[in-house]
Amino acid sequence: MSKYQPLYPHVTKSQSREWTEAEFNKLSKQLAEDQRGEPEKAMLRIQMSQIAQLYGYMAEHIGDLTNRMAEDPSSLRGGYEFVKKKVDRIHEVMGNRYGYEREVREQIHTNLPYLKNKDGSPKYRSEREALEKLRELGKDYAEAHSRLTGANLAQRTARDAAVDFGNWYFAGALRHVDYLKHYTDKGREAWEAYALSREKGGLFG
Repeated sequence: MSKYQPLYPHVTKSQSREWTEAEFNKLSKQLAEDQRGEPEKAMLRIQMSQIAQLYGYMAEHIGDLTNRMAEDPSSLRGGYEFVKKKVDRIHEVMGNRYGYEREVREQIHTNLPYLKNKDGSPKYRSEREALEKLRELGKDYAEAHSRLTGANLAQRTARDAAVDFGNWYFAGALRHVDYLKHYTDKGREAWEAYALSREKGGLFG
């Protein structure tokens, strides 16, 4: 599993444990922009593979959490409406009793006969080969998200959900998402207090 990048390693314990508002807004905007770079490209490669649409669908929603939370915090205020819809949907899909990974594997089985090269030959010789390719794409997705930094614990939690998802640690991904859901379920005020906290969450152990 990928090692997570440290949050702002240049900051020491002797320095402030809280960003200024200007610092927080700048770092958040940068995070939102960075998420639209390599992490977004990795997500699109998953979707374009068509190996399992359900995996690509969740990759998009989970990765999008970071962007929605961090985008223009001074006006969008943590993106409560957007984030709540996404965490509710992720919880519904990944938390169902049937089993998310089971559904993904069944979709690979169904899709396999239709995954062809341009010349009409099978793209993958077996379900195992298709699954290995999807895991490889997931690893790239995890690596891209692991290079993102978050200005607070909320942003880091969203980032870590994407890393776990890409590494096929679905229980961990869902646990991170449900932690965000704990705050969205409490309403806008509780969510904004958490998502816009300027404390350098996770920075000091």
